[in-house]
Amino acid sequence: MAKNIMVFNMSTIRDNAEAVEYSEYDGDFCEICKHTNETGIKYVLHRLSKNNKKLDALFAFVTPKVEENDDVGKLSKVLAKENIPKIKKVLIENSRLDQSFASVEEMYKSIVAYLHLDDMGTSGEEVFVHVDMTGGLRHASMMMIGLIQLLKYHNLKIGYIIYTNYEARKVENARELLGMYTVIGGAEEFVNYGNVYQLDNYFGDKKNKSKEMEELLPKLISFSEVLKGCATMNVLNQELTKLRKALQEYENRAKGSQSEEILFKTLVPNIKITYKPLFDYCNSKELRIKLIEWCIEKNLLQQAVTFYTEWIPEYIFKKNYIIRVNRKIENICKNRCNKKYQSWRLYLFRYYLLEDNKKNSDDSTESKGKDSVRRDTFHKLIAKHLITLTVGKQDFLELIHTYETIVNKWRNKMNHADNSKADLTTNKSLIEQIRKSLVILEKFNKKGEK
Repeated sequence: MAKNIMVFNMSTIRDNAEAVEYSEYDGDFCEICKHTNETGIKYVLHRLSKNNKKLDALFAFVTPKVEENDDVGKLSKVLAKENIPKIKKVLIENSRLDQSFASVEEMYKSIVAYLHLDDMGTSGEEVFVHVDMTGGLRHASMMMIGLIQLLKYHNLKIGYIIYTNYEARKVENARELLGMYTVIGGAEEFVNYGNVYQLDNYFGDKKNKSKEMEELLPKLISFSEVLKGCATMNVLNQELTKLRKALQEYENRAKGSQSEEILFKTLVPNIKITYKPLFDYCNSKELRIKLIEWCIEKNLLQQAVTFYTEWIPEYIFKKNYIIRVNRKIENICKNRCNKKYQSWRLYLFRYYLLEDNKKNSDDSTESKGKDSVRRDTFHKLIAKHLITLTVGKQDFLELIHTYETIVNKWRNKMNHADNSKADLTTNKSLIEQIRKSLVILEKFNKKGEK
């Protein structure tokens, strides 16, 4: 059964406070109250009662002055008829903004203790946290936002977020405030990692999102999925082309009236700037290189290595760095490769060179180490005029050696992923090797432009 808890900032209670009527803009809540805290709690109780639910726990941030005046005790007496649970207090011992995290952490620990959360932040039951942003210190709302993000991170669901507007005598929905942070965080997540989880979570279930958002969101999700899944070059190119068009159309046409969409529209230009290095090379041979560079910049190592090892052989042929392969070797690769998953050119790099080396190996070759097998085989094939290059032989052999080093290091990393220290060293080395390869390829391109 779901639990409902509420967190609020306890304000000082004035004994001579005037009783006034509070209502909401869209709904049937209407109560005469003396205190804003009283109003917030009664509002949440009212909303929960519509579904035959109640508050299981109440938590309050309190200042030393509030504690000294026993304002929590006074509020409990005011709400005696509501049969509320005992209010659990967390003291804000320091009013400085830069030292308020300790109070947020203490509140989180208090909630965890009450819910008996395990190390994974779960209690085995659904928990809704309702938040009243009213009252407290001037930076109380910032503390609440920090607490909300912390609770969300540990799988608790956020229910009502309210603010009691004393001047207007209204209880207002402050959920849009949280939505603002979610939208900004989601855009940042997509910009930095190509991940669309937050945006999908936020906009996916919204019933009143604009037509433009309904068209854009699937494109964001689709690109994110093919990126994570290390899709083929053709698929990534198609999804990037669709994404570029969808972002442009959203920016030009979106007229969403919801504040979160108005906010998201202001973030679209930054998304476009981040993805411009990819958008500019859609339908180009160079998109392969740009995607690898982009993945390194975003620290997406798995994607960078996978794209590098699968695309560089194809790229070398498309750029005509190799213009001829002996017909017999080509036919062997075509017959042996799995045409559904790889081209004969990829098979040549990944497997044929190793097979040919095993067949023709001698002690001197084997003594050079496993990272030189493909390079040595290529050297022999070039010397025998079985492969013809249009670029410098030494640079090309260095490129092959780097390619082989990356393939081997990645295989070893996957086999020994439990050694964190070695893993970090390997990651750094892989990035360095990929960058080294890209420098050689850039050198080839510049020579070709002359």
